[in-house]
Amino acid sequence: MLQYLDRLGVSSADVARDAGITVTFPAGPDARIPGSQVERLWSIAIDRTRDPLIGMHMAEAYSPGALDILGYVVLSCATVGEVLDRLARYARILNNGMQIDVERDGRMAICRCIFIESTDNYLLRNPEQAVDSMWVGLARELRRLTATPLLASEVWFRRPAPPAKARSEYERVFASRLTFGAVEDRFILPVTHLDAPVLSANPSLLHTFEQHADAVLAGMDKQGSKSQLVAKVLAAKLKGAAPPLSVPGSGGPPAWLLRAKRLSSRLQTVDGEAAERVSSITH
Repeated sequence: MLQYLDRLGVSSADVARDAGITVTFPAGPDARIPGSQVERLWSIAIDRTRDPLIGMHMAEAYSPGALDILGYVVLSCATVGEVLDRLARYARILNNGMQIDVERDGRMAICRCIFIESTDNYLLRNPEQAVDSMWVGLARELRRLTATPLLASEVWFRRPAPPAKARSEYERVFASRLTFGAVEDRFILPVTHLDAPVLSANPSLLHTFEQHADAVLAGMDKQGSKSQLVAKVLAAKLKGAAPPLSVPGSGGPPAWLLRAKRLSSRLQTVDGEAAERVSSITH
């Protein structure tokens, strides 16, 4: 998000400071910050940009590399089905309070965004920006990862229906049937989409990236286990769990990051071709 703010001419240093976030250079590839600070970051970013849909617009502008290891895992998958499975497996690397479930139900594949009960999960209070960025990011990747851009059949939001101007932005971005005030947040697409091959697929790199992603999850679980007993007591009293704990960076460029650079030139070509294909189906 900070890079996106800088591109808009908004000082990311000022926003981070006001949100209570200390930015270090170089940042570890797996560095994390508490949910309460992320919540303040969203609020301040909305205020400084005067954009109530900043989560949506940021996701439109991001590159997969901005997601660090998860972005590279997605790019290396063989099919869209693998992309969704890996998203479900590794989503909490992006946000420890979020879980993505994927279900094949007849002719449809349903992705659900679920928030984990915890004492510091801001998503339980204010999930709109995170959900917008997740679903818009997924929609964007489905349009550019495959030879033929893919669209969702339906997208559901638990948030109330936005004003007409904001709704038109949702319609522009998704070009799909939208439901607001739904029982849960869903991204629904035809199950036939799951077999579509990913243009940047690389099984060898996928194996390397998944090894690192699994290591990140293991580190998160290890950190969480240190306060497991305390979390259980808090859960009983507050109906939650322990707040997400930060995971330190690896200290130097990991092997997965060095190998990820191999994708750069190919991804630039894919991005350019995808932009032309998306333009052809949305205009």
